[in-house]
Amino acid sequence: MGKRTSVYVIITLAIGMYFLFISEGAIAEKDILWSLVESAGVESRRFHAMTGGVLHLSKGNQGGQEDKPSTSLVFIHGGESMYYKACFQDLWQMKNGSLVWEKVWSPSLCPNGGGKVDRECAPAAGSQTGTSVPKQEGYNSSQAPSAGHPRAMRGHSMVLLEKNLTLVVFGGQVCTSEESLGENENSVWAFDLRSGRWGDLSGDTATDARPAARWLHTAVMLPEMEGVSPEAMYVHGGFVSETDNIPSPLNDLWRLHPG
Repeated sequence: MGKRTSVYVIITLAIGMYFLFISEGAIAEKDILWSLVESAGVESRRFHAMTGGVLHLSKGNQGGQEDKPSTSLVFIHGGESMYYKACFQDLWQMKNGSLVWEKVWSPSLCPNGGGKVDRECAPAAGSQTGTSVPKQEGYNSSQAPSAGHPRAMRGHSMVLLEKNLTLVVFGGQVCTSEESLGENENSVWAFDLRSGRWGDLSGDTATDARPAARWLHTAVMLPEMEGVSPEAMYVHGGFVSETDNIPSPLNDLWRLHPG
């Protein structure tokens, strides 16, 4: 067999393996398609947190009511305004691919730190409940830490614990009105989708083992594997701010799960 013939044989085998791989259920290039999704409701922002999942609403978590069909949800929380030197504290959701964002919670609508917008608290005086986030919802680092909900953050992470019907928010950086980096956090907040209220899960920061304060990290949720591992949030990497506001990258991996 000549050299040229050998090359042809190798190429033919490679092509055959490629099509065999496709025929076994892999995604081919022709099956990948980007499309622009026109959605309304959320103001332009960056360094926000976004997650989604499917909620299986059963009798047990509906107060004894009949089962409801599963609901797919996408959530957006916080981030830095593209127009003002400020960050947001709002929480938005999109149901079942409706392409319409609905504001679930914001401090201007629920100034006491709890309650869904349309159920448990009335809008604060002068607040806006339309399809855009009002400018006054941005806060800078001069604001004291919030007692009942996360501070206005950027570069934080969020996952949906489907089994617990809970959003978990971790870390991030407090916005500043200056060019310097703000304060990093390692706080943990949980938003109960049933009650529409935030809960602080940070624990005793002086004694508990916990990740260092960070921002621009990544996080995912892994579902429960019965008898193997619980439903959990995994956090990896990010940046910590050191001397002279010089960010230092991290390479650690942490797991957070209900006790």
